[in-house]
Amino acid sequence: MNRKLRRRYDNIARTGEQGLVRHSHIFRPDLMGQIVGAIDFKKLPINIVIYDVGCGEGHLGFSILKASGEYGKSAKLRLIDFSGGMLQLASRRAMSEKYAERVKLFGEDMTDYFSRIGPGSAGVIAGKSFLQDIPAKLQPNLLRDFWKALAPEGQFVGLVYCATSKTQGLVNSLVALKDMLTKHYDPNQPRYIATKEELMTWLKSAGFREIEICTRGTSLINYFEAGELHLWQKIAWLDQVEEWEEKGGDISCMKKDRMAYELPYVIIQAVR
Repeated sequence: MNRKLRRRYDNIARTGEQGLVRHSHIFRPDLMGQIVGAIDFKKLPINIVIYDVGCGEGHLGFSILKASGEYGKSAKLRLIDFSGGMLQLASRRAMSEKYAERVKLFGEDMTDYFSRIGPGSAGVIAGKSFLQDIPAKLQPNLLRDFWKALAPEGQFVGLVYCATSKTQGLVNSLVALKDMLTKHYDPNQPRYIATKEELMTWLKSAGFREIEICTRGTSLINYFEAGELHLWQKIAWLDQVEEWEEKGGDISCMKKDRMAYELPYVIIQAVR
């Protein structure tokens, strides 16, 4: 577990809902709808258990529970996050949504949790913007553990940041640099953003079938202070500046004293 990264999420949680919105683009209804819409509830086992991994405040898990309708009226929700601060927010949401009796929270690293969970215990495993926080060498193992945890016909769905073969080295260097600047970097457990090809290889190797990895667009991933603006120039040249500018983007991407860079994300759908 990257304890420095856990402290980062604990600090974000202390800022409450407003701070979460500032740090996370994935409250956007269209993105949440894409993840939930990837689940085929009709094919799921009865009395399913839904896992929201790296759950944060639990927005995705509760959205799936609501969308499941009749198919999920007896479903249970399991929220997993290594940030105690985030789980406190999730607990409050469970109370406000009146789902407290159907929800359990687990404050631990998801790699540890799924390495020991019983086989066939999950109907849906879902996550948003979580895989990049897992060290590269553990990401394939985690996907294999997801497969083992799912019941037959169980589904894994998620929103995952994804680099291209051209940009991967630079993007991961910039993620590491940002973590160093904010004192969240752990050289033994650096964060890692995979390519679409890597994700497909890992999912197939894990045993998943009916795999779809759909590129849906770009979304904000990180901020740099004004002093690092020159880094944006390097990303821009590798990440098709012209196409980005056609969409209305400003190459400096300035907002007060910060800048943001963009990275494609994908929606993963896979069946056990």
